Amino acid sequence: MQIKAKILKIETGTIDEDPELIVDAYVCLEVDNTKIRAFVPDWRNYFPYSPPSGYSLKYGLGNKLIQNLIGKKIECDFKFSDFSRVKSRSLVKEIKLPNLANKTKINGKIIEIDARNSHYDVLKVDCGFDIFDIESKKGEFKVGDYIEAEGRLDVYIKKILDNKKNQQQKEGKNAH
Repeated sequence: MQIKAKILKIETGTIDEDPELIVDAYVCLEVDNTKIRAFVPDWRNYFPYSPPSGYSLKYGLGNKLIQNLIGKKIECDFKFSDFSRVKSRSLVKEIKLPNLANKTKINGKIIEIDARNSHYDVLKVDCGFDIFDIESKKGEFKVGDYIEAEGRLDVYIKKILDNKKNQQQKEGKNAH
């Protein structure tokens, strides 16, 4: 499911020989008034630097790129890779910002179980802003259970939304 989010902050992860050459990064995003921190594993695919092309030509490299992206809206997908999961006593759907170990915690309700695999179940967990697939032991959970899971949240940028188009539409409406 594609989600619209606003980029609030970017922290570089891995860099390549030069601080201007970013390989991966962490982004703080806002989705429906919820702040989320996620890892961008394929940053270099979105913003290539050797040679610069696509979005890198438009927004720059390194610190210039970061500054130009702050405040931009994006369309993106999220993927959650869990390290652990337990039944939750809390009947809350939420995502908690990661601690210093970069682990994200989600609480959510199991809305569906795909039991086609003979070794494990794939749980569809609604955490409020998105639905994540989480693997679990066969029969460990049932639909309607709430769970708490800890893991890494990845974001995959699909498109940077052009604010100029939106601004022109607003200005056109205000002129009438």
